[in-house]
Amino acid sequence: METVVSGIRSNRQPHLGNYFGAMINFLKMQRENNCFFFIATTIALTTHPKPDDLHGNIKQVLAEYLACGIDPKLPRFSSRATSPK
Repeated sequence: METVVSGIRSNRQPHLGNYFGAMINFLKMQRENNCFFFIATTIALTTHPKPDDLHGNIKQVLAEYLACGIDPKLPRFSSRATSPK
């Protein structure tokens, strides 16, 4: 089983490019690979420096992952904002 690591920026809502470029592939890979999906927060600080915006966007992106069909029991999710230091 191969390991897949991929993420999405949390600075805006996902769009069709995210869906066709990443989510469709994530749906296929989640059952066949050891997947680690992350929500990139550090890079988002360059465009959304307000913590309230960042935290709201993290929740939005996670909701979008789940709404697209990512099974929360299979891949591992991570966000630097919630990782232990």
